[in-house]
Amino acid sequence: MSHTAPTEHTAPTEHTAATTNRPDGVSVVVCCYNSVDRLRPTLAHLARQRVPDGVAWEVVVVDNASTDETAVTAAASWHEHGVDVPFRVVAQPQPGLSAARKMGLEVSAHDIVIFCDDDNWLAEDYVHRAYESMLANPSAAVIGGRGAPALGGDAPTWFARYATYYALGPQAEGSGDITDGKGYVYGAGLVLRRSAWDELCAHGFESQLTGRKGASLASSEDRELCYALRLRGHRIRYEDGLQFVHEIPERRLAWSYFLTMVEMAHRTTPVMEAYALALSGQTVAEAATRRMWRTRCADLASKVARKPTILVAAARPRAGSTGAVQWRRIAGAWRGWTAIGQRYAEVVAAAIALRADGPRT
Repeated sequence: MSHTAPTEHTAPTEHTAATTNRPDGVSVVVCCYNSVDRLRPTLAHLARQRVPDGVAWEVVVVDNASTDETAVTAAASWHEHGVDVPFRVVAQPQPGLSAARKMGLEVSAHDIVIFCDDDNWLAEDYVHRAYESMLANPSAAVIGGRGAPALGGDAPTWFARYATYYALGPQAEGSGDITDGKGYVYGAGLVLRRSAWDELCAHGFESQLTGRKGASLASSEDRELCYALRLRGHRIRYEDGLQFVHEIPERRLAWSYFLTMVEMAHRTTPVMEAYALALSGQTVAEAATRRMWRTRCADLASKVARKPTILVAAARPRAGSTGAVQWRRIAGAWRGWTAIGQRYAEVVAAAIALRADGPRT
């Protein structure tokens, strides 16, 4: 095994236009926001990838409006490894993980793209396995892997119960197509077929979600992407052999941090419901979708009224309390519905427009 392809260490000030002739290979996109403290081990693991001769690959670091020395650190760190693999740092001044990943896709050279978060340590065979998995499964637009934790402190007693919120553990009982089961994979280590993304964009896809944005814990953009691709008829797959380590510092193990993460995930409930509606094949009158937010808010209020112990847990959020988690899920969904309001009708219409068979009447 050896690393091939010419070395390229650049940090362009202008964004390179996407090429229409993408050779068969793999682009690893690492999106960063103030990543100085996390990036070096991530790039070190990428530098140790064992990729066969003849499989072209590259690393693209997207600096997403960082205020620290992320770009300089990335270039210097990669240079230290002396790896003969094309490497670039590009800037995306628009904050948000969705915007950063979109930029990475625009400048990537290859049809297979891996989203490697700035705290993901990919196994040495990750790039090669992703390449082989995509070749072996031509109907798959997305393939997800399995994350294991590298904790910066002792695991809280509640941690294993909620590990999936940290993109950890298996995403299915075994490797295979999960389109009609779970239906999505998490964004850490996600492998995307670029041609499927191009098709999605050609049909007007615009993400409704920003993803992580600065210090905000906004999420679910990965789930949205999978749902949108499914609307175009593409398949979602899980490969248990695609393995990586997710570095989780001690501050992210705090109960308060976790509860915030839960609430932010559930703020995306209206968008997820819009995609679910589109995937169901149903058509709902626009007037009904414009009223939907009021109905959903009333449902959430009723749920709390039927179980007032949730409010007690909310007032005293003891670490590990299931009631506290339930409250933050409800609070997140409530805030999501009140924020989207009548615009929910537009989100539903946009999702239905993506369907491969077209909107139904």
